[in-house]
Amino acid sequence: MGEIIIVISKLLHAVIMLLQLLIFVHVVLSWTAMSVPLNAVTRYLYALVEMIYRPIRAVIPTALGGVDFTPMVALLALYVLDVTVVSFLLSSGYRWPR
Repeated sequence: MGEIIIVISKLLHAVIMLLQLLIFVHVVLSWTAMSVPLNAVTRYLYALVEMIYRPIRAVIPTALGGVDFTPMVALLALYVLDVTVVSFLLSSGYRWPR
């Protein structure tokens, strides 16, 4: 049972890292001329990232002084989720009797 918990925690960590990478790519693309999603890849990226941003934007205003803090809050939330939940699952998986 401990091995399953370890695999789940590592998979969750990989998903969180992928989401953080997608947010970073979205931020970099928003600074360039590709900020308008013209092709299918950027449209899919924007749709995926907006699913992450939507609950945050419901709580935090979209732009404070012209700066959108949503990506920073999303990255911070994903980091906290990674540190707390994944670390807890990983440590409990190693403590599970084999």
